[in-house]
Amino acid sequence: KYIDEIPPSIQNERLGRCLHSGIAFHHAELDRDQRALVEDGFRAGEIRALVSTTTLAWGVNLPAKNVFIEMMKYDGRKSSNSRPMLLPISVTDFHQAAGRAGRLGSGDDFGRAVMMASTPYEHEILWDRYVYSQNELSESRPEARRFLDLLFRLIVCGAVNSETRAISIVSEMYCFRNPENHDIIRDLVSSSTEYLEKEGLLVVEKSGYFRVTLFGESSCSTGLSVKSCVRIGEAIRDSEFCDPQEALFFALESEEWTEQGGYYSRINISAEELFRKLGYHTDGLIERSEYLNANLRRVKSKRVAMKFTAWLFALEWISGAPTRDLEKLFIRGSGGLKHDADTLSWILNGIEKIVRCLKSGWPPDKIDELSTLSLQLKYGVATPMIPLAKKLEIDREFIRRLYDFGIKTENDLYQVDCQTFQGILPRSVIAGIVEKIGQKSSEKSSPGNKSVSDYILFTGVTEKRLKQIIVFGRSIFLQPKLYSYLQKLWWAYKSGKQWVYKDSLEPGFNQSKYIFKLKRSLGKYSGEIEIVSDGAGSYRLILSESEDAADIVSDNQQIGVNGR
Repeated sequence: KYIDEIPPSIQNERLGRCLHSGIAFHHAELDRDQRALVEDGFRAGEIRALVSTTTLAWGVNLPAKNVFIEMMKYDGRKSSNSRPMLLPISVTDFHQAAGRAGRLGSGDDFGRAVMMASTPYEHEILWDRYVYSQNELSESRPEARRFLDLLFRLIVCGAVNSETRAISIVSEMYCFRNPENHDIIRDLVSSSTEYLEKEGLLVVEKSGYFRVTLFGESSCSTGLSVKSCVRIGEAIRDSEFCDPQEALFFALESEEWTEQGGYYSRINISAEELFRKLGYHTDGLIERSEYLNANLRRVKSKRVAMKFTAWLFALEWISGAPTRDLEKLFIRGSGGLKHDADTLSWILNGIEKIVRCLKSGWPPDKIDELSTLSLQLKYGVATPMIPLAKKLEIDREFIRRLYDFGIKTENDLYQVDCQTFQGILPRSVIAGIVEKIGQKSSEKSSPGNKSVSDYILFTGVTEKRLKQIIVFGRSIFLQPKLYSYLQKLWWAYKSGKQWVYKDSLEPGFNQSKYIFKLKRSLGKYSGEIEIVSDGAGSYRLILSESEDAADIVSDNQQIGVNGR
């Protein structure tokens, strides 16, 4: 896979500039395609130097000759104002990173790990802490909150059906095998089951056996923590929120978002602009909602301001705003944005399950909107594009290209031959689409029954920034904008929609100028291919072998480009 086959983004452009010099970067905000490109390039030796966070040291087989280790890192923990904290790396992180150097079986007989010290004293500290020390013992005993989630899942799956059985199972766990822990285990199990019963997730029968409630089953199926599910249940019963967009804001208060979501500050957006944009997306919901108004009164708090900013990100994401624009506005890489959208989609999906379980009085259409909102977050597209996104499972930017081109439904996919995609999508993406829709690139129409693709073929070949098309078997190279115009006219012709309004060719002005240039570029084939204006800002393509231009143009229309 090449860099130009990866979805466009600012992060992708930066990565491309680095790759051009044989270097690259690797961190948690790379998306799946970028990560694969970097890792494969480093293994192949095409990337000579790689700058990485410690994510690369864990679980990725990338041996190197020299590994330079920085002793400080952002380890995921956050300060009281939700900013990431810079802390010394752990001994385990050091050994994992150093282990990349000259790995056994990698083919290299040399490896060196280097950590820089600025003074002899710092040299001694680093040597004692990281080279001579043993790996830290990980904290194996789960904290009370994690224990509650663990026990609840054991109960729901049927592995535990009573307190006695729970104590027996937990006692066999590695972190509790010390006999001195028996009292601790009994207290943890007792307090956890008491909490689960009090919150309505569990019923303890007179016999001592557990019975999971419907609310408990639904909560467990969400994958969210017990306390998050309880909080969602309380909010639904108290009608704190009763609109899908309010639920989206509520998702930003969950511990799952606090732990896994990104950092959204207002560095690039003023408060006035923030709420103007929010008002545009929510259509006055903030003024109508008591829940949102209560948060608005606390907006001077940095944490609350960050929630409103993250809410704007989510609303912009589902509106289909270009990834590049969102990266610039929220100062976050494309991979981080996708991760955050996935996290919110998961939380909203859990909220929807609990809403349906509690039969809260939400109208069915509002619950369906909640489900749709979760899908929009998952795929990063506006509602009309969801069926196409679900079918193809490709990046949101590629879905938008198809939709703007006129391919809007699954049925449209089956009406298009493979050449249609070549001018608008990378080849690797086209191959995936062809596999999903079951088309063969070699499909051809029968002799004597020509298809439109026999008249015009978009090859996807580029030479000196010009793009190739084949018109009636002859090659033409067009400027990218003219190529795009012809594609849209051609697709409208093929799909039977015929007329294309100028704004569909390109937003703004001067469409007639480019139509004129396109017509001039096709001039040598003027007897076989024509572009017609209806005099009101719409254009259409005419192929002479399929229909007579004279039958199309009425007295007040002129074959040409100026619409006069």
